[in-house]
Amino acid sequence: KKDTTTRAMLQLVDLAGSENIKETGVAGVALTESMHINKSLTSLGRALHAVVSNEGKAAKNKQVVSFRETTLTHMLSDVLSGNFVCSLILTASSSPAHRQAE
Repeated sequence: KKDTTTRAMLQLVDLAGSENIKETGVAGVALTESMHINKSLTSLGRALHAVVSNEGKAAKNKQVVSFRETTLTHMLSDVLSGNFVCSLILTASSSPAHRQAE
């Protein structure tokens, strides 16, 4: 009988909402924070897109996934690139006030 090891990890992440900087009119420290949040969310989206598009491709055809762009993607790199079961709980608003122009 072969010995096996199972490793479990639980990561809870509360992502801030993406803000339209022009609409909110933030300035100073709040503006800097908002810009970092938007950068992190954009980077996460790019990483997720790369991971999904790499599924089923041969190693030589896979694109490099940059998990070091932001702290968020770096912290989630194990979950995004490993053999993990990942669950997502999402809350969203359908209010017209929260819609962004395309």
